[in-house]
Amino acid sequence: MKSQHVIFKNFPEFWYYTKNLSEEQRDVIFHSLPEEQQTKLQRSYKVGGWEDLFIRNNVDEIVNHIKEDTEVDMIYVRCRVMMGRSYYMKKSLWTYIIDTFGDFPEEHISHILGGITYKSVNKQTVLLLKNSKSI
Repeated sequence: MKSQHVIFKNFPEFWYYTKNLSEEQRDVIFHSLPEEQQTKLQRSYKVGGWEDLFIRNNVDEIVNHIKEDTEVDMIYVRCRVMMGRSYYMKKSLWTYIIDTFGDFPEEHISHILGGITYKSVNKQTVLLLKNSKSI
């Protein structure tokens, strides 16, 4: 039996009304919807590319956080390296950056780390270089 009442017609409308709520509050609203509407919202979420948008926003927030905490702008670093110039960085910071972005799909971090390789200079320093495969 199909429901006659549509509360949210698609994910953008759901997000419009719930974006300022906590994740827990959104979950309560979502799970209180009829199953048919939950399925429709999930489909709209996937088809609309919302997951990619949320992941990319999360990556960008991390980049900003790294810049605020360490004064290293990874967008600048990548641009410099991709232009063929090298960049020295503390090995501990490089390890932190790699670990931080390690769980993200490559397509969402390629604008941060894509085309970069590194060489150890000493125990404390790495040299970031353009990956020869990205030429």
